[in-house]
Amino acid sequence: MRKEQNRILQRKLLLIACVVVIILLFCSCVNRETKTTNFSNSNVEENNNTYTNVIDNLVMNDKSDNHSQNCKTEEQIIEDFKMKETLPPGEVLDNVEIVKRQTREEEMTDKVYLCATSHTDVYSVVASYILTYNLYNEGWILDSVEPDWEGENYSFAHTGPDESLVDSLFEEYNAHEYRGINSPPYSSWEIVEEIFDQETQEACIVVQASREMPLWKTNERIEIYCTFFDVAWSAYHDLEDSVVSVEFDRSALVNSYNGSGYLGSGEFFLEISNVDDENNTITLYCRHERGSYDDIVWSGTFDMVVRSDNPAYKGTSVFTVELDDLGWNLSVGPASIFIGRGSHSECCLFSAT
Repeated sequence: MRKEQNRILQRKLLLIACVVVIILLFCSCVNRETKTTNFSNSNVEENNNTYTNVIDNLVMNDKSDNHSQNCKTEEQIIEDFKMKETLPPGEVLDNVEIVKRQTREEEMTDKVYLCATSHTDVYSVVASYILTYNLYNEGWILDSVEPDWEGENYSFAHTGPDESLVDSLFEEYNAHEYRGINSPPYSSWEIVEEIFDQETQEACIVVQASREMPLWKTNERIEIYCTFFDVAWSAYHDLEDSVVSVEFDRSALVNSYNGSGYLGSGEFFLEISNVDDENNTITLYCRHERGSYDDIVWSGTFDMVVRSDNPAYKGTSVFTVELDDLGWNLSVGPASIFIGRGSHSECCLFSAT
């Protein structure tokens, strides 16, 4: 109320000053006509300029007083922003710059557009905001701080992703329940190389990893491609062709797969008694019993035919044993043995123990 009364008083004083100036101008004209006809035009213009300057000064002072009383200074605006905006934990505010401002006193609103920069040990952020002030009896109050999506908004990393990103990828894979029996979890992984391009905000991490099963252990080289966006790293990796080599222990077959498996109403009984790596042969006994069908018995020593040295992902066999001329075969995979015929439309599964 006191501020409003001051403004009314100032306007009244301005009006009185204008009346006084008009009276003085009128008196000057009368004196010029009655006292002398030789009064110079230059003196009249000088008097007129003097009175005009008085009016201009009064008007400017009035505007200056109103602005200083009502509008926030840039320093006050920046302090208001610091008090209002909460940064994420660990993020430090570096600089705040006012980009532009739209003050409408007649509508009692003041919009301020600013740009703020902040940082952590890992990344920096540039963000734009719109601050809206409204005029109340108490003065100009900051009512809202909103993102300015049309302004500058971006983030950039100082360094490449850390080990936690790699760990999370492998832990997520290991926890996936749909890997399949021939895609075991990773037992170890280690970062051997990391390339970070600060200009493109992209990184490539090379990981040496391994998976172990009763029969084999893989040596894998996995490339993880990362992109930094919105203060976070996203990653993509392809496991299809990651296996470099396989350490295969075929002697483990003797103890790993002895047992039985089921096919329809029948049952397979399998016993592996010997694996000869030198002659590349396997000695086994297997009987198939299914209802009224005659038993099919395979026994003896068979040649092992290597089918694939990369058994990790596509379920391909490590080697196959041709059991007879009817198309029955025994396929040994990373974690299981299949006995089947044709395209495995008839098959029995033995899992490693």
